[in-house]
Amino acid sequence: MASGHVPVALRRVALQDICTFQAIGKARRTRKTAETLQADSAAIDADRAAVEELKKQLDNSEAKAISERYEAIKAELDEMKKEDDELYAIRSQLFEERRAKIAATRDRRPLLRTTRVNFAVPRD
Repeated sequence: MASGHVPVALRRVALQDICTFQAIGKARRTRKTAETLQADSAAIDADRAAVEELKKQLDNSEAKAISERYEAIKAELDEMKKEDDELYAIRSQLFEERRAKIAATRDRRPLLRTTRVNFAVPRD
């Protein structure tokens, strides 16, 4: 045999060994993936069971009554908020009118002073 030359039979044996090792590695990876999927599947099933339990609790008549009470209170609070907003708008309008009247009075004061000085009656 010359150096660097490998007979065809040895090449085939080596290639079969490599393919066998690759197949074993692939089988191991597949097994690990399957084990991981089984663990994930168990976790998903547990979560589904928890969701079903929560749905049963929501279907409870007591929970429905509490929910209806909450909605009624929320509607009442919304109505109070609406009334409060209306009152605040009226209050703001009154304050604005007051500011305008104070400004008008402030503008008239110098005129009033000069009028008093000009038409002052001398006292004896």
